Amino acid sequence: MNKDPLSTHWAWRWWLYLTREERRMLLIILLIALIGLTARYLYLRQQSPDPIPAEAIHPSAQ
Repeated sequence: MNKDPLSTHWAWRWWLYLTREERRMLLIILLIALIGLTARYLYLRQQSPDPIPAEAIHPSAQ
């Protein structure tokens, strides 16, 4: 049985096959995506829902 965890896990092998520049570019892309998701979460958390008038939901109930 192989005891080396780096040789069996596909993500480690995939990461080690990348060059330093490729790893850096991938980390930059993931960082930009994480910043965007965080900004979206903070923006949506600040908004409060506006009540919808009843006539907009049921126009025939006047």
